[in-house]
Amino acid sequence: MFANVKRYNTLWYWERHRYVYIATEEGVLRYEIFSGYETKTESTTYGLSFQQTETKIKFLTYALEKSTANMEIVPELTDRILTLSTCTNFRNGRRWVVQAVCVDEMSN
Repeated sequence: MFANVKRYNTLWYWERHRYVYIATEEGVLRYEIFSGYETKTESTTYGLSFQQTETKIKFLTYALEKSTANMEIVPELTDRILTLSTCTNFRNGRRWVVQAVCVDEMSN
């Protein structure tokens, strides 16, 4: 479904496609991509909630360390993070991931 996510393995593509837009009934959310990498399906990447601050710090640190490019964007603990992923190889359980931080909310 998100096949283009794999294209974030090149800086050229990354620089030309820095944002993801999510449309909701309330408006449009703009996310800026800060990380792109390949990972296992059971990695820290797929955490949905963070009961402790240390858990979210590990989540963000993992995303920044794994990224194939440094876009010089460092999310804060209170930021909303969007994770998109797509399969890279069905047999090895790996996914290509792009993560973005919400930078703007435009209401209808």
